[in-house]
Amino acid sequence: MLREELGATYSPDSGSQASPAPDGFGQMLVATQAAPDKAELVIASIREVAAELRERPVSDDLLLRARRPILERFRE
Repeated sequence: MLREELGATYSPDSGSQASPAPDGFGQMLVATQAAPDKAELVIASIREVAAELRERPVSDDLLLRARRPILERFRE
C-alpha cells in the first residue's frame, strides 16, 4: 500500500510477533523511510492497515499466498 498505491516510500518492512500471553495480544512492527511531507500520510496508512487486521484477520488463502514463496525458498 505505501509503495504501490501511495508512492510514499520505497522499502517498507513489517513483521509481527505473537505473544505467549492470552489470545489477542501481540505486536505489529513497521519500519519505513518517507519524505517529511509524506510522514502523516504514511502514519495514517499504517494505522489503517493495523485497524483492518485487528477487525478482519487475514484469510487462509491470503496467508497461504504470502507464505508460499518463503516456504519454496526453504525447499530450494
